[in-house]
Amino acid sequence: MPEPRELMLADLSWTEVRELLPGVVVALIPTGSTEQHGPAMALKTDIAISTGICRLVSAKLHPSVVVAPPVPWGISAHHLSFPGTISLGIDVYVSLLEDIVCSLMHHGFTGFLFVNGHGGNNTALQVACEAIKHDLSPRYVGYCYNWNLHSDLVPEDPMDVGHGCQIEASYCHYLAPEVVKPDRFVPARYALPPAELLDMQAAWGTWEPCDVDEYLPLGFKGQPETGTYERGRELSEEVSDRIVRYIQTLLKYGRLSTPGSRQTDDVEGDCGCV
Repeated sequence: MPEPRELMLADLSWTEVRELLPGVVVALIPTGSTEQHGPAMALKTDIAISTGICRLVSAKLHPSVVVAPPVPWGISAHHLSFPGTISLGIDVYVSLLEDIVCSLMHHGFTGFLFVNGHGGNNTALQVACEAIKHDLSPRYVGYCYNWNLHSDLVPEDPMDVGHGCQIEASYCHYLAPEVVKPDRFVPARYALPPAELLDMQAAWGTWEPCDVDEYLPLGFKGQPETGTYERGRELSEEVSDRIVRYIQTLLKYGRLSTPGSRQTDDVEGDCGCV
């Protein structure tokens, strides 16, 4: 069997990391959540998708992209009404991500891209990237969000796609089929706020915190039973291609270190966290 082309950091030995490091331009860090996604999808849905996308990117840019171990917890307090959900506080989350980057910088990694699969993390990821940039000064740090990367490829109806829907089920059929539980599909249920209020929020950008069970009694929307492997492959390949192009553009404009620009004897640094 041929060796997989994706470089998963946790699967490598320390000597393999040392040998590969001079050619690595960016470390991808999958972020997501451990939270409910309805009766028919596992708690690991978000992190399984973002990790799968990172695997594809690493394989497509082999050997210049390594995938750090996924961060399986996120900002998920709005899902805590459903058993199994685990949520971190924002301060803990930001500190965790900063320590991960600090550790990797200590070994000589210089570029970091968080690939996020959970919308609840986005604000905290912005804070984390700001903290990392100003506290640690890596060559590059940033994040991307799966749903923004595919926004032009999916239906716009907010009640048809979103949490635990057919789009997420499709991703999982392709990237992590064990996530989907076909024998547990049930129709979605909704308890929507008044239409007038929703229209104002959409038009004026007002916002308020809301627990998921307040409007999705079963924790999901859409029709996950209609998700397909073929749709998941289409979305996964396109989204990973877009991240590939983004990394190549960062390289083009000197935002990332080029392969071979660092020597193994010079990769160790001290960012103050270890």
